[in-house]
Amino acid sequence: MSSAHRPTWDPAKGRADDRHKSARVGARQMPAHTKLKFRQPQQGGPNDGEGSSSKAETRRDLKRELEEAERASRNKKRKEQGLALEEDVEQQPKAIEGGDVETDAERRKLIAQLQELDADEESDDETPGSQSGRKTAKIEADSDSDDSSESEDDDEEDDTAALLRELEKIKRERAEEKERQERERSEMEQSSREEEIALGNPLLNLEHALKGASSSSSQAESTGFGVKRRWDDDVIFKNQAAGNEGGDKNGFVNDLTRSEFHKRFMQRYVR
Repeated sequence: MSSAHRPTWDPAKGRADDRHKSARVGARQMPAHTKLKFRQPQQGGPNDGEGSSSKAETRRDLKRELEEAERASRNKKRKEQGLALEEDVEQQPKAIEGGDVETDAERRKLIAQLQELDADEESDDETPGSQSGRKTAKIEADSDSDDSSESEDDDEEDDTAALLRELEKIKRERAEEKERQERERSEMEQSSREEEIALGNPLLNLEHALKGASSSSSQAESTGFGVKRRWDDDVIFKNQAAGNEGGDKNGFVNDLTRSEFHKRFMQRYVR
């Protein structure tokens, strides 16, 4: 790598190189990096696990809260149905680690018995009529939801079928229009080709050839054998001096250079 861009800290000297005889060294010749650099906090070092663990705990706490809310909702529904409540799965290992296995099992048994008693009381309080009414209401709600879903499905199917029919109709119309345009263009090309062939070949179109010959002969008779007119026959200053040598001196001439006034002026002042 070139070092031309770097500043010269030891300039060249015009004398013998005796640097090897001296023990002196420059500041830039000393070792520069003599200490190790360690990562600071929040720079990805081994001590940065605390921050990440705190974030993970925060996420885990949020997850636990969500699971507890869902479990509470499910327990509420299960209690209404008379079923056993769900238990906290994460609290079971803590109880085992604490050594309270027997007390925890007894507590669960008591909770299950209380739930069974509550379910029996609710079933005794409810009458057969109310139970049948609830069942019929539930069945009616299910049937209404099924009917609405079926009607929505039927409407969607009808709309889809109508759209498909409309799309097919548009495609068919476009195809017919394109076919009609192609047919008209081919007919026009065919007619123009036939006309060109008929007019170009005199053997196929004798009437046209005879008409052309008669018209040309009539034009020749009308024009005769005279010479064609020149392009400058109708110019203004053509043959202005022709036949004017011994004519009237006071006649009108549209050329000012040959007028009598100009001639007198030239004879008087120029000659």
